[in-house]
Amino acid sequence: MLASHAHRFIFLKTRKTAGASLEIALSAHLGEADVICPISPADEIIRAALFPNALPRNYSTDPAAEAAYRAAIRQDRLDDHGNCLEPSPQADRIFFNHMPAGPARRALGEAFWDRAFKFSMERHPYEKVVSLAYFRMPGAAGGDFARLLDEEVERGAYRNFDIYSIDGSTAVDFIIRYEALEAGIRHVERVTGCADILARMPFTKNTQRRDRRSAREILNRAQKLIVRERCSEEFALFNYDY
Repeated sequence: MLASHAHRFIFLKTRKTAGASLEIALSAHLGEADVICPISPADEIIRAALFPNALPRNYSTDPAAEAAYRAAIRQDRLDDHGNCLEPSPQADRIFFNHMPAGPARRALGEAFWDRAFKFSMERHPYEKVVSLAYFRMPGAAGGDFARLLDEEVERGAYRNFDIYSIDGSTAVDFIIRYEALEAGIRHVERVTGCADILARMPFTKNTQRRDRRSAREILNRAQKLIVRERCSEEFALFNYDY
């Protein structure tokens, strides 16, 4: 999640939609008073290399812990969970990765929420679940993709609707469709005044998927039925086909 007071925008990051890439590019435009949340360790290293002054800040009640975390990123001292590899204060987080709209609105305040341009991202649910399974492949025992896919279908982490909605209704002003990524980001550039967002996106994690068939071909009928039930609002909102 990102919040920029200078550019008056709030970005709610969803799962498996190129959100980390967009978050990294947007971070370059944020100032000292803006909110930048921690992301995965691998992505933090990428962000630090590209934009060394755009590291996590103002996401907690503990500035000292945030400073320790930034130092750990710069020195590549993070474990796989994003923790510093030496004793350091544990930040009491106010804002966090994949923060839903409701908690974000409460934490940012109604006044800023109402005047800010709020946006998020979405992708066909079938594609998200396949992407999640491939994301787990490198660390999975035996690398059994079929088992991982079954687990991800059941787990339901591909449901993003709850991130950009409040009480069952969409709570953002704009949602970038993964299927029309360039057009969506160009719109964000125009509205926020942040130039070259698309050009700065590093497109992290885009080499993990080996089977380039459409997710519709990869998923079986039973899996599709579960995904359609879990993501019924997303199918309806974006008119995704089955």
